Amino acid sequence: MFSIINSSQVSPYRILIALDSFKGSMTSIQACLALQRGLQDSFDRVNYPLVSTIMPISDGGDGLLEALLMQGFVNDIESYTLQDVSVFGPYGQKVKAKYLLRENEAILEMAQSTGLTLTPIENRRTFYASSYGLGEMILDAYTKGARKIILGVGGSATNDGGAGCLQALGIKFHDKNGAVIKDHISPKDLHNIYSISGSIDLCDLEIEIICDVENSLLGKNGATYVYGKQKGILDGDLEILESNLSYFADIVEAHTGKILRTINKSGAGGGVVFGLSSFCCVRILNGAYRILDLIKADEKIRNVDIVITGEGCLDRQSSFGKAPIGIASRAFALGKHTIGVAGLLGEGYLDLREYHIDCMFSIINAPMPLQEAIQRGEELLYEFGVQLGFMLVLQATKLQE
Repeated sequence: MFSIINSSQVSPYRILIALDSFKGSMTSIQACLALQRGLQDSFDRVNYPLVSTIMPISDGGDGLLEALLMQGFVNDIESYTLQDVSVFGPYGQKVKAKYLLRENEAILEMAQSTGLTLTPIENRRTFYASSYGLGEMILDAYTKGARKIILGVGGSATNDGGAGCLQALGIKFHDKNGAVIKDHISPKDLHNIYSISGSIDLCDLEIEIICDVENSLLGKNGATYVYGKQKGILDGDLEILESNLSYFADIVEAHTGKILRTINKSGAGGGVVFGLSSFCCVRILNGAYRILDLIKADEKIRNVDIVITGEGCLDRQSSFGKAPIGIASRAFALGKHTIGVAGLLGEGYLDLREYHIDCMFSIINAPMPLQEAIQRGEELLYEFGVQLGFMLVLQATKLQE
């Protein structure tokens, strides 16, 4: 048992909780708040002051808008306004998407219009999912004055190479009879495209795409094979969709003269990076680092002693531009220590110490099925927070002896 600490003591810990979403379990805000509650409860039990701040983070996928709103982007300082627009969701349903607008700049989250979570798991079949709604969002922002769009790509339900998005923006796809394909194009339609016409009349629009993945469009490390199953692509459909996507790339590259299928990140968002890069003025940036700049993360890190970061899984792939590594790198540069927390510590997680995460923990406290862990995410993260809080209090008492 800890002895009760004099409440007049000043805590030596100023803690920044900067978690990304735990996919399928918690949003970044839910995760940050669950951990903060756990820390607070443990500190309260020994009458010890806790100074903590939450900073939900994102690497450009779902949760981007939420993270920016949490950091006060809609206020007098940043001067963004929250925009609503009704667009088509991935399976043709109408959805209300939101984005941020400030004078001639807009910040869009692809998942708002084509997100995986917009459709229940049992109804997902990416073969029929279109990115058309994303094109509608871009047009809406342009119509309202945006000439620069910061587009967070990730968490999408689509795998159409951006064809649906391009279609909404004005590109016309023709079938073998020369007729324009009117239906919102999805992967099932790609092999029916025989020619392309039209143009995107947004010549003064710059699109800055931010995402965390490095995958090219095609191949075993491409959009279909790496992300297909989680989006609802059945095993028997993988080869068909890969073939359709390859055919689409052939048609697009023959039309534009640009060979972009092999560039890094071209497979992000189900290939929407490939599609937009082929027809628009596009810059592609690392999502985590760009967003950390947007939310002025360095200012917040500079004012704390310990940073706690994490997401659903920490493993070797986390080093490829994921948000927790971005946070840890910033913290290290500012002389701060970083603790990592995840639902799963996967293969190669110890290698992340080379990227300045000083120690890592899993919130799983007993053998359990994955689905149970997902459903109990907030509870498990809270309980971990309690345990971590007691560890920090114990260290603090040693420091004060």
